Amino acid sequence: MTTLYGLACGWQWTQLVATRWRFSVQTLQVDVFGQMSVSYASGQRWQILVLPDSVVHHGLMVLHIVYLPSPPSVAEPHCQVLADKLWRLLRPRRLLILFDQAEPAAQKAMRVWLNWGLRE
Repeated sequence: MTTLYGLACGWQWTQLVATRWRFSVQTLQVDVFGQMSVSYASGQRWQILVLPDSVVHHGLMVLHIVYLPSPPSVAEPHCQVLADKLWRLLRPRRLLILFDQAEPAAQKAMRVWLNWGLRE
């Protein structure tokens, strides 16, 4: 039982924003057209969609995200296939954003956009 609890806590830590984990989301941005993107500690940038089952509360946000396909890269085919499979396995699909992880104004703007922008 304690092993399962430890695994659950470890997995939840990977879903947090701005940790030192290599696959952790460092920035979350919305452009003027409403397209969201995330940047990772490894330097990768991905376009995402936020699904409607996300939870937006004053104290925290739990975003259920889906990654949009990116254009294929011109790297070594065998190594690239393994790296893509590892990336798809380890990247977070839900983001937990706590009230103290962003500036209050930025977090308020994000809550407003998530509450009203996703409905359009």
